[in-house]
Amino acid sequence: MLYLIYGNDRQKARAKAREILESLKKKKPGATLVNLEEGGVSEAKIEELSESQGLFERKFIVFSDRVCADAGNAGIIKEKLSIIAKSENVFVFLEESLKADLMKVFEKHSVKVQEFKKVEKKERFNSFLLADALGQRNKERLWVLYNEAIREGIVAEELHGTLFWQIKAMRSVEITKTPVEAGLKPFSWTKARSALRNWKSDELKNISNKLVSIYHDSHRGEHELETALEKFILDL
Repeated sequence: MLYLIYGNDRQKARAKAREILESLKKKKPGATLVNLEEGGVSEAKIEELSESQGLFERKFIVFSDRVCADAGNAGIIKEKLSIIAKSENVFVFLEESLKADLMKVFEKHSVKVQEFKKVEKKERFNSFLLADALGQRNKERLWVLYNEAIREGIVAEELHGTLFWQIKAMRSVEITKTPVEAGLKPFSWTKARSALRNWKSDELKNISNKLVSIYHDSHRGEHELETALEKFILDL
């Protein structure tokens, strides 16, 4: 009997292998647990552990801990998997990864194959990068970031809100002397104040009006907000 537990989530894979071993020991209290690597991996060793045991003879639960990471061991295991699978003894293999040809043989002969894979959490796109690009008056970067955000699934309403927030922040800083007076956090106030050097007051007012119009026109069905925002960026 053959089990394969594998994957790059080592902690979960090892916990599952332990769970299987504990369950097997309860079902077969008279069986001896053998760690395959302790005796070395060889054709003779595999054949010895795979041999069917009689009623009163010794039975084994064999645990193989990532022995297939070694190419030589993997070759021996691959050749002997059909014998292992037919054995009255139980073999539990714990691996991180296997080559496709070896995996195919494991899948053919195992009673259980289970993968534990780490799920990589992708960091959410930071839409405020657009605010920085707008403040810096970097149209090319703003356009690239806008399209990246759209591909990442950020809705146009959120991106519009970010751009409008940046313009509003710059206009507030223009007529105030402190972050508290502007209703901004010190960091945001400092950045907005720095961005003011790239814009004239009447330009900010015109952009603010355009953004308001774009938003309301889209809700009236006159255009798609996503398309209108991109045109707005290209016209800056």
